[in-house]
Amino acid sequence: MKGVGIALFPGGQLDSDIAFAMKRLGLATKVLGHMESDLGGCEVVVLPFSMSFGGYYRPGALAAQTPLAKAIKDFALEGGRVVGIGDGFAVLTELRLLPGALLPNKRAQFLSAEVRCQVVDHSHTFFQKQAPCSFLKLHVASPNANYIFPPGIAPEAARVALRFVDENGFSESGVAAVVNARGNVFGMLPIPERNLDGDGGRLLASMFC
Repeated sequence: MKGVGIALFPGGQLDSDIAFAMKRLGLATKVLGHMESDLGGCEVVVLPFSMSFGGYYRPGALAAQTPLAKAIKDFALEGGRVVGIGDGFAVLTELRLLPGALLPNKRAQFLSAEVRCQVVDHSHTFFQKQAPCSFLKLHVASPNANYIFPPGIAPEAARVALRFVDENGFSESGVAAVVNARGNVFGMLPIPERNLDGDGGRLLASMFC
């Protein structure tokens, strides 16, 4: 792999976590600032959980207006692989690379918890090494982890990749991750880099190695 680009927007503070995870996997990384429009030849771009712009306004809405976000959108539309984690997922919905939106948790408060997720769709490039219907124990921490999958959306527009197994205080739909129809844009609510010695680390290894 040529390298992993890590998007950094103003207010973001946890990009170092995903950078550490990538380096632990032996992958070269490049931090991409919000004013950059050149992705530097990266093979895949990650929009990490980082509270971009401090999480103000609608999650991801401000980050989506930056030159970097526009470059990422062009990259994805040309077939480049893009992963959004947490509010990075929200940026992808704001860019219309993935359908739906991330709304405030159903309990209307910040929640941090370890959750069980089940693989629903493993036919895309990110989950090809995952067994169908397998379970993963991952961490979610967000005030906006209530993903809404648009009603009446055409089945070919996007696919649910992961679902939460158990009842929780944030998601009404139970959707934990979504992949676009082309299979190159992936958004997830769990933060795998929070559990590198467990399922989170194994998931990242299967996605990027």
